[in-house]
Amino acid sequence: MYKCCEGTYRIDGPYVLLSSLSSSNYPFLDNSTADATMYSNMNCNTMSDPGMLAINGRLIIDKNLEIAGMEIVMGPNSEIVVKNGFTLKNNFDPTAPPQPCNYFHGCDDYMWQGIILEGSTANNNALQFILSPVYIEDAKQAIRADNNAKFTVNNVLFNKNNVSMHVTPNGNLANNSTITNCKIQCNDWNTLTPQTCLRPYFGKRSYAGVKANNILSMTIGDEFNLNNKNYFRNQDTGIVVINSQADIYNNTFIDATLNDPLDKGLENGIGICATGNKIKPSNINVGKMA
Repeated sequence: MYKCCEGTYRIDGPYVLLSSLSSSNYPFLDNSTADATMYSNMNCNTMSDPGMLAINGRLIIDKNLEIAGMEIVMGPNSEIVVKNGFTLKNNFDPTAPPQPCNYFHGCDDYMWQGIILEGSTANNNALQFILSPVYIEDAKQAIRADNNAKFTVNNVLFNKNNVSMHVTPNGNLANNSTITNCKIQCNDWNTLTPQTCLRPYFGKRSYAGVKANNILSMTIGDEFNLNNKNYFRNQDTGIVVINSQADIYNNTFIDATLNDPLDKGLENGIGICATGNKIKPSNINVGKMA
């Protein structure tokens, strides 16, 4: 069930195809070619956008889409689904300053589902958010990569998501996603004061920044460039590895421990947690290789 968020423009419905939207009804949308673009005037310094888009339900990305300067407010349990073979990306052309930021967030004090990458046969980047800032906030799973979907994130700020990135079981394949120069936190953007999530996780901080679940392997962080460090702040667990192999480089974990002397369990904060079994153990390599 979806409740409605308000915006200057709205997309409402349980299964709305991007290709079906009319450019005349959405002035920020150029949908006349094989690759669609959405553009507005989002100001991430003031967190305001005169052309905010509200999505109530499910938007299906069935053609390549580039977003530039968009504030996208997501209704409770709403989601964006990127179909196999297509790409959702931000504008990152360094020759076209100023670089616009993009901001996804929830409304009505309730979390949205997230961006779901269907994956499968195509070996493309299903999601590519790099260089110019992208803020993703208030999602149950901000990015969920199914069927070995590949994504690239650089300079993305994840905030107050239950899980920021989740690579789901993929048939024991290596996932070649790239996660660099990101901030994964549950804090006030400006003061870094600890915050908690919206409902249904009200009163709780983020569960995990990255979750690798029953895959062959993946890399989290940049082994070679120290300027591409990832920061995990105020998460129950920064990185969760389940029955998988992970190479983990150049990540910093901050404020994992809660200031509660009675909390002695796992929720008191872990930087990296790896679990496995006799049939499929977890193997992790942490730190820069010689």
